[in-house]
Amino acid sequence: MKKGGLSKRHLLILLYLSVFLGPFGGNTVLALIPSLERFFDVDITFIAASITLYMIPFAFFQLFSGALSDIYGRKRVILFGFLTFSLASLLCAASTNIGLFLGARVLQGLGAHL
Repeated sequence: MKKGGLSKRHLLILLYLSVFLGPFGGNTVLALIPSLERFFDVDITFIAASITLYMIPFAFFQLFSGALSDIYGRKRVILFGFLTFSLASLLCAASTNIGLFLGARVLQGLGAHL
């Protein structure tokens, strides 16, 4: 283990976990559609839009994530992505209206790819 940081093995485990989270996080709302419709009292189109709003930043930041990791370091970028995804997930869970939920989904998409 490197002094003051993560070993390559631990960093690789984080990388594998982040690769899993991306596609998994995008479709987690599929099973929750009926519950989310009732909770937010909205039409299914708003809930389905949360998948698209997740995937837009997820796809867009594929263009930049490699350069960001070269500039700031892979460990730092991966940990920032996990932190962003985690905080956005908490925000999704605490959402009391559909606007906040959709905004949190955008942040999840960002964090899932970094």
